[in-house]
Amino acid sequence: MVIYSVLPVRKRGNDGFDETENYLAFFETQIRCKIVGGIERNRDVVFERLVFRVHAIQRMYRRSFSEEEVRIVIKTGETIEDYPADFPYPSRLVLGWHGPRPVHIVVADNTDDGENIVITVYEPDPAEWEPDFKRRKAS
Repeated sequence: MVIYSVLPVRKRGNDGFDETENYLAFFETQIRCKIVGGIERNRDVVFERLVFRVHAIQRMYRRSFSEEEVRIVIKTGETIEDYPADFPYPSRLVLGWHGPRPVHIVVADNTDDGENIVITVYEPDPAEWEPDFKRRKAS
């Protein structure tokens, strides 16, 4: 059984003032929000706790991606771009497949709290990406 909760997270905005942003957290009830450990994969850590930003949930709904499909892509997909300077956590672009559909997921890795934060989920545009969807086309 999967349960979820909305978690307010405070962060420092670009103007120096604190902002509060809501995240939706999904987690397995048997782990009761406790991190049971990560799985080392492609120099990234995949945690059992997966947190979704509201933006990601909106995009998942519009694009017909389930929480379980996103979880599978994060665990089995390939990191194709790294964004180490992203704030408040470094993030990365993960490529995976949902049947015949390519899927890109931007995920931030919060190693302090042992969670992956899903920023957005989308199907890459073939006009902007090489046929393998791993590299952007030269402009």
